[in-house]
Amino acid sequence: MLESIVAITLTFLGVMLLALVVADGQKFERKMEEKTDQAVATHIMRKNDLTKITIHSRTYRLGDHDEK
Repeated sequence: MLESIVAITLTFLGVMLLALVVADGQKFERKMEEKTDQAVATHIMRKNDLTKITIHSRTYRLGDHDEK
């Protein structure tokens, strides 16, 4: 009985840890994608003399913060 409880507890903790790691990885990936999109948008706007551009459904303006 005790072995079963310990096994279930360890399994539960393992699943929780895995979920936290995956969620954190997704947040990091999303943040890096946003930074990359901002850099690409700025580069394209400066190179092509544009004032705004839309990348991945997000509009970027030169000199302003991005908007949805």
